[in-house]
Amino acid sequence: MTSRRASGGPTIATPVGGSIFEMRPRRITPLPTYPLVEGLFPATVHLGRAAGSRAGDRVAFLVHGLGLNEDYFGLLAPELVARGYDVWALRLPGYIGSGERAGWLWPVHFGLSVAFYGWVAASAIAHLARTLEPRPAHLLAWGHSLGAAALASAFADGEAGDWGIVDRLVLEAPAFSEALAFSGVTLAALTALPDGLLNQLSEALLMDDIRSSRFAAQRILPFSPGRASRAVLTMNALALANPFNRTRPPAPQVLDRTRFVLAAFDRFVDHDRLIPLLEAWRVGADRRLVLPRNHHLSLTSPREIVEWLERT
Repeated sequence: MTSRRASGGPTIATPVGGSIFEMRPRRITPLPTYPLVEGLFPATVHLGRAAGSRAGDRVAFLVHGLGLNEDYFGLLAPELVARGYDVWALRLPGYIGSGERAGWLWPVHFGLSVAFYGWVAASAIAHLARTLEPRPAHLLAWGHSLGAAALASAFADGEAGDWGIVDRLVLEAPAFSEALAFSGVTLAALTALPDGLLNQLSEALLMDDIRSSRFAAQRILPFSPGRASRAVLTMNALALANPFNRTRPPAPQVLDRTRFVLAAFDRFVDHDRLIPLLEAWRVGADRRLVLPRNHHLSLTSPREIVEWLERT
């Protein structure tokens, strides 16, 4: 059996002038861990609800990838809202809103490990589980790239705070250290490039996506360093490519509910190294959707992908 490959499809029309998420800094209670570590938790975490969302039985929780922010989900979120999800996005600590200027210095704990971001994501999920009214019963957690690795860490022990078992965990182009196309040294060197060269490199890596839709051209770029400080980008890159890091798969009861949205032509995640890892985890081809390019929200219909998720 081979992985199913998604065909190109029409994208959902959505405004490109601003984010569809209303992001706000919120004080949330960190899930308990080691006492000394708990002091590193951010004072506030940016969470936002998608326009048009209504409180209901199902919640979708979205986590962006390296060098991006919640705008990456600008085509997926309306599709989920239309299907009755209460859609929320997490902006990873150290990242900024589009149009904001990143500073050079942030607290040093930002981005030091994927596990740290997983802890923040799990704490944010637990916060929503406690505070949303009426209390929703079902959770769809969706992470892209760095966000996917963070969610895998968050659910490595089987649950995220008060929510319990996730109904569907989607890991899109997961940036697992075992499957990165670049070494840590190379990634650190790339993040040290001058702004102009870094943006040109980012544009070259995403050229197919930029050409595919006006949304991608206006919202995904500028890719970097506009969504985070150089310190955060460098720490994220080193954390992802740490050769001593081994990805813990989600707990068995969660892995059964996990679906992988992959990209055969991803420039950042090596597809040929990722597939053997998933096979070692016994993730069957029926739980993998292979896309023709790396950033599916600009090239493939979100409707087609969500329908595939609902069928599997």
